[in-house]
Amino acid sequence: VMAQQTHARVVLGGGSVPRISETHQKGYGGRYPGVVEEAWRSLEVSQPLYVVGGYGGAAGLVADLIEDLETPKELQDGTWTTFPSFKKRADAIDASPYRKRLGLPKTMEDLAEAIRTLSAKLLTDDAESVAWNGLTVKENRELLRSRDPVAIASLVFKGLQNVRRQKIDGKLEMNWSMVTLPPPGILILWLWVSLMVCPLEAQVRLWIAPLPGVRR
Repeated sequence: VMAQQTHARVVLGGGSVPRISETHQKGYGGRYPGVVEEAWRSLEVSQPLYVVGGYGGAAGLVADLIEDLETPKELQDGTWTTFPSFKKRADAIDASPYRKRLGLPKTMEDLAEAIRTLSAKLLTDDAESVAWNGLTVKENRELLRSRDPVAIASLVFKGLQNVRRQKIDGKLEMNWSMVTLPPPGILILWLWVSLMVCPLEAQVRLWIAPLPGVRR
């Protein structure tokens, strides 16, 4: 639904480890990491997506898939189904009629493969890359791994500007998916890009993921 209400999405950090104990609430509570699922939804509807993977977490997993690296163990069902709490939750979601209605991938591996397939052609050349999110192949690869807030902000803003020129008449709605309490530089990044985009009559939506889950 969110992908239908916004024109672009930025993913950063996000929980990559599920809740595996009923007594400890740390970890995401769904079938897959939420930020990974959101990235898949954006790719599925050809929405401009900016993946800031340098800080790890779920966005780092998405970066691995876009770069066609080996599927991370965090996105393999076998890593987690040995934990009764996760298996019970996953089985309940898999058995729900809403799973098929929403078109959700059956397994984590299916989700990972969907992202890999949908993104396969996006970084093959600059024409495909710029048409996707306004950045060249080199710029996207830098964004996938950068930890420099200034470089990240500059790249995201450049991409959004180019997307606006290509596809959008005057109004840009953007979704940010972040971890809780991101590094100070990333908060500055968000504020800077938000203020810079505001003259374009943008609506910037910031969603704070419930758990850090950032790999350092």
